Amino acid sequence: MKALKKLAVELKLPRHHRKPPRKVQARAVVAGERPAGSVWHFLVPDAGMSPFETDKIVAELAPDAISRLKPWRKGVEEPWSRKDVERLAHISDLLDAAYKAYADARRQVLEGCSPLPAVWAQQTAPQNIPSIENRERKLKELRSPGTPYARLKRIMDVWAALWAWPLAHAGLLPSRSQWIAALEEVLDMERTSTPGKAQTSIWPKADDDDAEEAPKTAANLWSVVEDACERLRPMHWELAFPEVFMEDGGFSLVVVLAPSLEEASTAILAHAA
Repeated sequence: MKALKKLAVELKLPRHHRKPPRKVQARAVVAGERPAGSVWHFLVPDAGMSPFETDKIVAELAPDAISRLKPWRKGVEEPWSRKDVERLAHISDLLDAAYKAYADARRQVLEGCSPLPAVWAQQTAPQNIPSIENRERKLKELRSPGTPYARLKRIMDVWAALWAWPLAHAGLLPSRSQWIAALEEVLDMERTSTPGKAQTSIWPKADDDDAEEAPKTAANLWSVVEDACERLRPMHWELAFPEVFMEDGGFSLVVVLAPSLEEASTAILAHAA
């Protein structure tokens, strides 16, 4: 009976909340072969994000935040309108172009910094390989604010932050319209306005239910995202190493250095504090 009830609840959710996203290879993105009209999964908030209301202790300690979390989740579970899907599909196309631009620029930097192997009995032209400092500088420039990389990472970061959103800022959880507008803002897209009405701000106003958050303005949303990601430290592998995923489809082996006992103890004490 419990299984049937769980299935009935899941069937009420839109299909994209019940089915895993279709995998698209990085080389397909760069080649412009992503299915037409499709939407990237990190542009769609998930119903399982920040499920703090299921924890009785958290619900008792932060009842006001939980009361804001419930209606936000209800909005996440609502079906998407055709217009919103079209906006997300257009954003996905722009992200494809940004990813291709960054991947091409990174490939050129890496090729210019990689020496050609010497072949016996063959003469090769002298290479002007930049120093390690110049190589790091060129790679850092590709990630400076306003670059395709920075825009992609910011959108991926805000999606990652929604999985563990700080309850102290539950009032800043974006509604659906605010979410799409925030994505368009990162990409410097012009927001559409209704004839006869001013453009809708994506941030809380003084007459909103979350008025106490209003004086903090838009910057606070991104500061919350930055603080959350500093704690979560999400790693966007396809963005960090596009050449690996375009050539080989990913890493064959990943070796991770475990944190020391001292670092682990410090992290536990900081969390407890």
